Formats: sequence, structure tokens, C-alpha cells
Amino acid sequence: MNTQRLNVIYDAEFGQQGVRDFTELCTGRGASTEDVLPVKSLRIRHGDDADVMNHGIDHPGGRVLAPGRELIDESHATTIDPIRHQADIQAQTETGVFRALCALARGAITREAQTKEALTHPHSSPRYAWRSLSLDASRYKASIEEIERVIDLLALHGMSVLHLHLTDHQSWRIPVDGFDLLSQSPDCFTWKQLDGLKHYARQRHITLVPEIDLPGHCAALLERYPELAGRPSFAHPFLSYVNVRTEKSRRFLSACSRSLSRLATGAYVHIGGDEVLGIPETDFNEAMRLLQDGVHERGLKTIAWQEGCRGRETADAYQFWMDEQDIPSEESLVGAWPQQFSSVARQAAAMYALCRDDPRRLRAKGSMVIDSQQSFVYLDRKYAEQSQVPEQNERMKTLGFPGYAPKDSTEPLGWSPISDGHGGTAPGIDQSQASLTAGVEAALWTETVRSTADMDMLLLPRLALIADFAWTGNPRLTQDGALLQRMRDYAKVWTLLGYDDFYRSSSLFPRLG
Repeated sequence: MNTQRLNVIYDAEFGQQGVRDFTELCTGRGASTEDVLPVKSLRIRHGDDADVMNHGIDHPGGRVLAPGRELIDESHATTIDPIRHQADIQAQTETGVFRALCALARGAITREAQTKEALTHPHSSPRYAWRSLSLDASRYKASIEEIERVIDLLALHGMSVLHLHLTDHQSWRIPVDGFDLLSQSPDCFTWKQLDGLKHYARQRHITLVPEIDLPGHCAALLERYPELAGRPSFAHPFLSYVNVRTEKSRRFLSACSRSLSRLATGAYVHIGGDEVLGIPETDFNEAMRLLQDGVHERGLKTIAWQEGCRGRETADAYQFWMDEQDIPSEESLVGAWPQQFSSVARQAAAMYALCRDDPRRLRAKGSMVIDSQQSFVYLDRKYAEQSQVPEQNERMKTLGFPGYAPKDSTEPLGWSPISDGHGGTAPGIDQSQASLTAGVEAALWTETVRSTADMDMLLLPRLALIADFAWTGNPRLTQDGALLQRMRDYAKVWTLLGYDDFYRSSSLFPRLG
């Protein structure tokens, strides 16, 4: 461990909070800033040079999906003086200082200052303000400490949002006032735990967006409150949903809006709306209305999954996840499901087929779109390439959703934003005209996760490539001769901070053992 103390020079008091937050991230993961940063001293300055700093995100049409109640300037510029081993950081906000330090740690950690000329990292400002990971904390019941660990990883890679998927068929993990049977489950967090998580996320400059996924995905709820069910019995969890025609169910949905609003640290909450099989259209519309009205009454905005764009209500933002190339055929679903559920499989196939027209519907709604295309940014997918570590290859036999075809770690480099045509926009298309995307969100579904190590393997290295894209707006900027060096730099900082089980991809780490 480096025992030399890092020297920091401030202009007035600006930058102290950003440095303090970065220091806490490092020490919380068992390292010091001296270990992680490639310099011996820092100078932090408030950026007042209009030619250097950027005062906004250049998004097509001028529409920006800001996670918080206002857009935070995250831009920064860094110059390294190799003679004095000093980094000069210029930023407009404490968040900009924090982002600069994280970028310095992950991108320059192994750089040797052998030249006598200053190394200037040009002004950097994010392409998307919404740079996120959706973490499924329902299937794998991640502890608060494990979620904090994910928050630190997001912060290290310059992401801005953690979307917490807290309810599903498998478990219900957020308290709901007046429905105490949910809180009595050992799976459910307490408000004391969740309030602590909010504080932790703020220290890492990460916005928490909680999700209660309704009116479907609710078998765990209906196990404790069967009187909320939309049908008296159901043969498969996919057929469960909340009945909106009873006073108790409507009271429950309103209470869910209160819980979401209490946990959110920014402007948005996620109300779900996906994969609700068998619900009458009028009931779906009413459920989404009740949830949305409850959130709006508390001064927040709503996000719904893309299926919500087919309903009467209009959410403030939609999360797009199933592109045309990802739609499963009826034959494949019937073949994959047990024979007694073949009728359910056919209903599911018809539901997924509707996704083909969702980009057009999203355009007509006019709401912001968060792009989470399954093919590129769903991380519960097996790797196509081998690991350099044989033990990881053995573990990957049980990791990753079996219904997804394995893909190489470099697959996110081929990602492009959704357009109002079918699928990603081809190179050469004018993105300002074609793109619907206002934010980028990877997703880790945890149906096969059994441990923190499993999460590491599925998240890394792919999350780093997605984060790079979300900041630059161009995945091909990372597809150059420096890619392998960048990944080696990342691997070293991951190891220092305790993310030891990252997948040693033979595509990205050809010389790692």
C-alpha cells in the first residue's frame, strides 16, 4: 500500500466534498486514494473557462432526461503534470470533481509519467445524463451491503442512476404502509435500511430510482394478500395481477406510490407495467392511472416499461427493452415451457409480438425513452468467449439466463440507440432525427445469481463498456487500439477495490491469467 499522503490544493473550499466522497468510496472498498490515483497531488479549481467547460448536454432536440429535479453539470477537464506528479482538475460542481477523480482512477491508474510534457485529458461531459443500471433485487435477494457495492461500481464508472427492481414473483422487498404482512417477511428491507441506502447513494453521486412492478409480477404479493388478486386462482405466476376493482386494491396501489416516493432520491420512480398477461385493458389502464396519479401528487415523475406505451395513460418516461430481434417465437416459447403451460406460452408469444410496433407508439407518446435493449445491455447473458480462468468457465455453466444466446463481451460496442424504425439505427443515419433514446440503462436480472461473485462475473467487464458508451454517446470510440489497455487499467482498479471476480474475458484480457 502507498503510505505517502495525497496532497490536495483547493481554490477556496470548492472541491472538498467531491474529494471527500471519492476518498470514502476508496476506503469503503479497502483501498486508499494514494493506491488508486496515479498522482501524488491534486489541484481542484472551479471551472470558469467557457471554452473548456460545458454548461449542458448536447442532446438531439434539446430534450434531456435528468435523473434529479434539475440537470447537474458533471463536466470536467484534467491535466496531469508528470514533473510534479500532480493532476489539475477543473469542474463546475462537486459532482464534476467526483466524476473527474473516478475517471482519473479508472483511466490513468497504470500510466507512467515518463514524458516531461503535461498530459491533458480534454474537457469531458456526458452524452446522456441518464446512465444507469437496473438491478434485480427480487430474484437474488441482495443485501444492503451488496447493493452499496454495486453503487460504488457505478460511481467508479461515471454512471448516474441505480434503478432498483424491488418486487417480483419471487419476493417483495419494500415496505408498504397499511400492508404489514409484506414487512414481516425476512426478505423485506426496513425503512431504516432503505433510508441509509439513500444516504449512501447520495454520497456516491448516484440517484436511486425504486421500482414496484405492477400490476403484474406480483405472485409474492398475492401469496400474502390473495384478496388483491385479479382472478381467484392462477396456474402460472405470469397470469397473476392486482385487481383494481376493489377498494382494498386501490388503497394498496396508492400506498405503493407513497413508498416509491419515499425511497426515490431524484425526480423519478418506476411503476412497472410489463408482461401483464390476461388483464383486461380497462383494468390495466386504471392500475397505471392510480399508480401514476399517486406519484404525481407527490411531485415526482413516472417511468414505465415499454408495454405501458400501449395503454391509455402516458408515463413521463418509458424503458425500452425488447427490440424486434429479441421477440421470441410462439414455437420457441411453447417448446421451452412445460406442456401444461402451453396455452400460457401462446399468450406470452402474442404479447411479445406487440413489441414490434412499440417504437412507433413511443414516438407518438412523446415521452422520454430509456434504452435497455436486451440484445446489448442485458447482463444476465452467458459469455460467448472463454474466460482465461478455468474455474470461471465452470461457473458460467449455471450463470446466465438460458433463454438468451451467449454473446461476446464486446457486443455492447455494436449498440446503437433505438429509432422509430425497427431496431437500432444503422451507422450513417442522422441520430438527431432518428434516435428516440434520452437515456441508457444496462440491466442485471438475477434469476441465476447466487452470490456477490456471480454478480461480479455478470457485471464486469461488460458494464464498463456500456458506461463508456453512455458517457461518450459512441460505442465505436472505444473500439480502437487502446481498448485492451483500457481494460487492463480497469482490471487493476477493480482488483484494488475488491471486484475480484470480474470475468477474465479472452476477448478483452488476452494476456491475463
